[in-house]
Amino acid sequence: FMWTGFALFELIPVRLLGLFSASSQMIEIGVPALRWMSLAFLIAGFSVVTVSLFQALGKGIYSLIISAARQLLALLPLAYVLSLTGNLDLVWLSLPLAEVVSAVVTLCLYIKLRKKLDGMMAETSCVKHKKVCMNCIMRREWRSVSCFSYKERWLTDCFIENIC
Repeated sequence: FMWTGFALFELIPVRLLGLFSASSQMIEIGVPALRWMSLAFLIAGFSVVTVSLFQALGKGIYSLIISAARQLLALLPLAYVLSLTGNLDLVWLSLPLAEVVSAVVTLCLYIKLRKKLDGMMAETSCVKHKKVCMNCIMRREWRSVSCFSYKERWLTDCFIENIC
């Protein structure tokens, strides 16, 4: 859907602004604004998906860090600094730049989490299927637990070799 937003904002910005009965001045300001915003869509998709992943894995604090990095640490300071130039088009540039900062922070947190999970997977495996039981790892339940095997599409009992 991000690609759709990008395409619409790039190809028909005047028509989109026309939906709001835009004056000629609003169109003059709005067309570059929509085009700059559309660049942010391309980068934002990665952050949106990864934020959902972090929340699903119980790492809500990572989601908070990413949102704060985008809005407070990047967007506001960039918009302020670029507004000092007096060029409105440069202020719109702060949106895609903030998304780049957010994507870098997201990637760093993803790599950190991935390394942690890889280390846990090396120590813990599902005895019956010789696979890692991610539900067991994320909940830190090292005893007999019920987990879902995606390949076989049925529920099974997983026993962790290394009971902590």
